[in-house]
Amino acid sequence: MNERGSRGRGERAGLTKAAVIKAVIEASRASESRGVSVRALASTLAVDPMAVHYWFKGRDSLLDAAANKVLGATVQVGSGPDWESNFREFAYSLWRVVADHPGLEWCYRNLSELPAVENLEISVAAALKDSGLRARDLSNASETLLSLAISLGSGPDDLQNAHFRSALGLLIDGLKMRALERRVAAGEHWDA
Repeated sequence: MNERGSRGRGERAGLTKAAVIKAVIEASRASESRGVSVRALASTLAVDPMAVHYWFKGRDSLLDAAANKVLGATVQVGSGPDWESNFREFAYSLWRVVADHPGLEWCYRNLSELPAVENLEISVAAALKDSGLRARDLSNASETLLSLAISLGSGPDDLQNAHFRSALGLLIDGLKMRALERRVAAGEHWDA
């Protein structure tokens, strides 16, 4: 109900915000690229496009809500024996989420405004907790990982997987080097 006590267009259609987001997520799996539109979505839901607009101002806010839901519900921190395996497991989980939902147009989203991205940074920090890296390094690692997953997540084929695996290896090598630099600067000793 709205402020006046009457039901809005989306409510009259029996459409919930959750149902719209679920439909967008399902459509984003099937879409190979920019295929999720408000009209097509409304047709799938058997409602007037204005019923979708009741819940979302436009296509961008609709895709942002779906991206936030997908990121927030799917990406988990690894539970491996060390920070490198945890980070690697987490990275592949994130890459798979992006690759499995091409219709969300990840490269066009302003992901920094999504609550799930803040949780992503917390997850990266958890995966790297034993690495000895500083908070700024963890934030940079999170942003870089998300950028890699988006730029190399256009499809789950073998070539994209190989490119992501290679880029992830370089990122991990850089994190190892940064952690070593931090330990040396702190005067810690290490076994070579």
